[in-house]
Amino acid sequence: MKKTKKQKPRIPKTILEKWQKIVDHMARVTGVPAGLIMRNDPPHIEVFIASKTKGNPYEKGERADLNTGLYCETVMKKRSSLLVPNALKDPKWDHNPDIKLGMVYYYGFPIEWPNGDIFGTICVLDKKDNPKVSTYGDLFSEFKHVIERDLNIITQNEKLKTEIAKKKKAESELLRVNRALRVISESNQALLKATDQEQFLQEVCEKVVNIGYRMAWIGFAEQDEKKTVRPVVQAGFEKGYLNTIHITWADEERGRGPTGTAIQTGRPVICKDMIKDPLYASWRKEALKRGYASSIALPLEVQGNIIGSLNVYSAKPDAFSDDEVKLLNELASDMAYGIENLRTREALNKSEESYRTFAQNLPGIVYRVLLREKGNMVFFNEMLEKMTGYTPEELKKGKVCSIEPLIVEDDRKSVIAVVKKAIPNGDVFDVEYRLMRKDGEKRNFIERGRVRLDEDGKPEFIDGVIFD
Repeated sequence: MKKTKKQKPRIPKTILEKWQKIVDHMARVTGVPAGLIMRNDPPHIEVFIASKTKGNPYEKGERADLNTGLYCETVMKKRSSLLVPNALKDPKWDHNPDIKLGMVYYYGFPIEWPNGDIFGTICVLDKKDNPKVSTYGDLFSEFKHVIERDLNIITQNEKLKTEIAKKKKAESELLRVNRALRVISESNQALLKATDQEQFLQEVCEKVVNIGYRMAWIGFAEQDEKKTVRPVVQAGFEKGYLNTIHITWADEERGRGPTGTAIQTGRPVICKDMIKDPLYASWRKEALKRGYASSIALPLEVQGNIIGSLNVYSAKPDAFSDDEVKLLNELASDMAYGIENLRTREALNKSEESYRTFAQNLPGIVYRVLLREKGNMVFFNEMLEKMTGYTPEELKKGKVCSIEPLIVEDDRKSVIAVVKKAIPNGDVFDVEYRLMRKDGEKRNFIERGRVRLDEDGKPEFIDGVIFD
């Protein structure tokens, strides 16, 4: 194998350390010299993790060409485990490259990314037939699933960061993108602290301006005869601009600019250059007076209806990169979700604590119920054991979800009824109940969840949070 320069790992250090312990344990308990995690990197395959065992001829970072008859190639191609007791006695394997290293015994399993792509393999190799190894098949299979679960977590947590890294064009743009990411995070926090809708929107607009934009405002689409767009909040250098624009979302001249079009179509609309864009003629003079050069309007969709738009202005022409548009659109979606939550909160007159469903750093149990997997629950933090005394593995399945059997029997029937009622139409639900902890203590809990529908309008999963 050939040595190559160390590449930046996509896998966090803590996960790498965990995987190292796995391969070390595999090699130790089976008495083999080599335990490996291999990574598929066409046209090569790389030793991603190598056990720190005596006599292991493989080193982390080594690479070999694919299509050369390696054991791991077959595992990856067939996506199934492979056991080769002694390659020297098997005509199919007696010429494979690993024999040069004396490795005639092989036992390996494929590792897949969440989308089904091959990550690589997890395997052990020995210089002799080792029947003991195959008796640990179930253990190796479990290690494979542990690694695949880690890859799923990494994919979910790092997806946005990876996409940004791939698309970045310049250092200044990356700085703007990172600031936009911070605004998304801070807007979620703003929702948690907000006591009313206007306060929330005002704070988010101010955070948008702090990224480096000239001005930001939010307008709601009125259902009056003229289809007026009513400015609700604004931040930045506005100087009376909103009193002069008279925007509508009707199919007329003042409804064909970015804001009106975004509301009509439900898609982001960019004015790259206000001086040149003919559709901006109605507002050009006043915009240029205030130093605006380009803008973007992002629709706010609440429960399937476009209720208005987030409008952001820059002092530079063509200021909105693809990454920024994506992030600002995500911010608009978060804002719309925030508006929906705040309106629901006001209508139901519930405690603010019940409505904080989307922040993963809340001091509560953050979960997802997989409706198509018999109510299996995925927990996104470690609060389950702290609040109930149970680990996820200790929970038994209920009629709706895994935590259901812990609910005090007198409360359980009503809770199940509320949740089942919310499922068909993708509704939000709030319930209060008593839960029996592992130590026998009964404790009161408040839960808020939201049923998510797929593209066909069918229930797919429930996201929610539970507070005590």
